[in-house]
Amino acid sequence: MIFVNCFLTQVGENGAGKTTLLRLLLGDLEPTSGLRHAHRSLRIGYFSQHHVDQLDLKLSSLEFLMRKFPNQTEQVYRSQLANFNITEMLALQPIGSLSGGQKSRVAFVAMCMSK
Repeated sequence: MIFVNCFLTQVGENGAGKTTLLRLLLGDLEPTSGLRHAHRSLRIGYFSQHHVDQLDLKLSSLEFLMRKFPNQTEQVYRSQLANFNITEMLALQPIGSLSGGQKSRVAFVAMCMSK
């Protein structure tokens, strides 16, 4: 049982069933036994390598967020990036120059902002 307002992280070996469990929770797969009952306000955020692949490497993190979410103030973008340790200096560099972990954090910011 997973309770309301709960955050979960799953890690495991390749082939352990992480994606299968996620697909069951999302309702993409039907369980072979047992039941899946989802609360009507259930929201599942799923972060994968695909999110990083969607970044425009020529843009800075700040520019990327400004284009993706045009109705926010610059302070909102900077604050969101800072929450994930993307400093003001990093926020102005082209995404292509960031490390893999930094790119993942930018993608995660975008995912969180798209709620």
